[in-house]
Amino acid sequence: MPLQGMLDRLELIHAPVAIDSGTRLYVAPSRATIFADELLLSRIVGNFISNGLKYARGGTVAVVARRRRDHIVIEVRDNGPGIPLAEQQHIFEEFYQLDNPTRDSQRGFGLGLATARRIAGLIGAQIGLRSQTGRGSVFSVALPREASTTPMPPPVAAESG
Repeated sequence: MPLQGMLDRLELIHAPVAIDSGTRLYVAPSRATIFADELLLSRIVGNFISNGLKYARGGTVAVVARRRRDHIVIEVRDNGPGIPLAEQQHIFEEFYQLDNPTRDSQRGFGLGLATARRIAGLIGAQIGLRSQTGRGSVFSVALPREASTTPMPPPVAAESG
């Protein structure tokens, strides 16, 4: 499928939240064609956008798709507070939340990134994270440019500079 249609729909869905929070949502145009279930992929990217808007209030969330060798990589970048290196692997665990020690359900349940990781496994994609405390985060999903039945390896988190 052409990626742009899905990106346009995600932008329409998330634009009201961006406007309400004073956050700039930028979705770069893409001519990429991908081989993935649109509904499942949109759940992953939509989760990344929602999280970016939650943590980059008043900042910017950018969605960019790039070709890298034999993959299309969709990145959701934010200039929020970033994620400490010690927490980066844990945020993909079920019910794990940063900065919610009272388990306030208004702030979610800590299932979004765990669900994104599981969906990625189903569609043969790989989840990635680069983050630096005080500078923001980049969540990504890499999809093969051609149809494949071989799942990709699990996500790897690394602090970037």
